[in-house]
Amino acid sequence: MKKLLLLFAFFIVYFESESAELFSKPNPAGDTAVNTKKKVSFRDSLDGAFDVSDFLITVHGFIPVPTLVTEPALGGIGGALGLVFMQPPKHFVPSEKQKTPPRPTIAGAGGMYTANNSWAAGGFYTSEWAKYGIIYTAASAYADINMNFYRTLPLTEKEVHALFNFKSIPVYVAARKTIGERFSAGLKYMFIKTDVSLAKGDTLDGHTFFNQLLEKLENKTQVSRISPTFTFDSRDNMFSPNNGIRIDAQMDWSNKALGSDFNFIQTGVEAYGYKTFLKPWVASLRLEWEQMFQDAAFYMLPAISLRGVPANRYQGSITALAETEHRVNIYKRWAVVGFAGLAKAFDTYPGFSDADWIYNYGGGIRYLIARKFKLQMGVDVGFGPDSWGVYIVFGSGWLRD
Repeated sequence: MKKLLLLFAFFIVYFESESAELFSKPNPAGDTAVNTKKKVSFRDSLDGAFDVSDFLITVHGFIPVPTLVTEPALGGIGGALGLVFMQPPKHFVPSEKQKTPPRPTIAGAGGMYTANNSWAAGGFYTSEWAKYGIIYTAASAYADINMNFYRTLPLTEKEVHALFNFKSIPVYVAARKTIGERFSAGLKYMFIKTDVSLAKGDTLDGHTFFNQLLEKLENKTQVSRISPTFTFDSRDNMFSPNNGIRIDAQMDWSNKALGSDFNFIQTGVEAYGYKTFLKPWVASLRLEWEQMFQDAAFYMLPAISLRGVPANRYQGSITALAETEHRVNIYKRWAVVGFAGLAKAFDTYPGFSDADWIYNYGGGIRYLIARKFKLQMGVDVGFGPDSWGVYIVFGSGWLRD
């Protein structure tokens, strides 16, 4: 389901992560990300280059964020707009010794529309109970998504696909407690009410097979799941890291006792590593593993997520993925990026060897658009086995949730 709500998840993750350093300690250049009343400038105070740091800091009460949606599974092209309102923490004075400043309170809303008539709108609220080191988030949305799903038929080995429409109402709440400087643990809860049907005007093959799946669902479903989470994070920057490791472990538990139509457990581990070998060259590695136990709707199964590979194109009870990315600074604020990855989706471990390798490769360009936040922005072009896509990147091409 997280793939169906890709943009909705982006709003939660992007703004939740951005808030962590809006009010940070002074950097080596002597700048500090603390709101001060001054004329907004789009020129950096050090090199005179185009930079939005002062705009983000000074106009902290309101930030409009336009985004280009280029996910192939959502029609390949679309647009989104997010509006975010921020309130800095009260009585906060930055300190050289303070490594993790309190987060500001953030409320926001966003909407999107794509070429295949998919659209979504939602809002969120996030803040920190600084006294106890607890960060909490609440969000909800309405999504009307059209997306292709693929399956290989038994016996004939023929691949069929159909375009489905998902009308979903997700409600998301989360809280986590920081433990020392590197660790955090918490709980997430997600409730999703979904109306599933074949999309209007769909003339693709495989309807008989997919109609059988829909009959089991009775079209309307709801998922209620709770997720313990654990995170280790030693990265030097959450937007465009140069060094460090982040590891996320999560277990989703869905049960009828929670009000869900499905009983299942889904576990997953994500690891991201960054290392600067030479000053202009940053090498990074992404490893992911997910597994679904028991039975869930076909659209909830783990799916391979790689640039250039449509969302939900390759699904299985188990997915394993490895992707590497290399970023090289070539001129002042500009950098080039190259990436490549391999993944498999399969249903049992004995079936790993029989599953096809899914690959991606591509490249892109980055520009340091907000120096005080060490935030890079750019464009990637990714290629998969039978598709390609263009991606607008904020910070990192590896979206986290």
